[in-house]
Amino acid sequence: MNRLTFFSILLFMLFSCEKEKEESNTNEIIFEGISITDVYGGLSSQDTTDWNLNDIWMDKENSLFTEKKDNKCSSDEYSIISYPNPCDGIFLLRLTKPDDSRFAFRVVDKDFNVLVTQDSIMSNSIAISLEGFNVSNEIVRIYYKYFGMDCELKGHGDIKIE
Repeated sequence: MNRLTFFSILLFMLFSCEKEKEESNTNEIIFEGISITDVYGGLSSQDTTDWNLNDIWMDKENSLFTEKKDNKCSSDEYSIISYPNPCDGIFLLRLTKPDDSRFAFRVVDKDFNVLVTQDSIMSNSIAISLEGFNVSNEIVRIYYKYFGMDCELKGHGDIKIE
């Protein structure tokens, strides 16, 4: 095989791969990677896409919540972590937020079935049980929102159920 043929084949393969990437479904939501935490909430490995407060959601994700506020809250007073992760189906959320703000969440499986939903949480800690749901050895996702007086923050986090 001469060099010209070799480089032509190589270029063809490179452009074919790029076209395949472009044609893939960019609206697909994939649950992968977790932030690993111990039973006390200590972080040992972080998935940088999880537990943030500045997510940009697709329509499917936005449709999980009916309440929406136009303004974005200052994220300085807010945080969230889940522990333990991975877990056996029961985990805790530790929240940091101003006293007058609310927290809401949806837990969904990989097929986007809503498993658990709660709104108007005022406390800074909540226990969630997924016992009874068929999610063993799967990653589920929590979508959440903090609501201030005239603002909101939103994010997601992945939980591995063992």
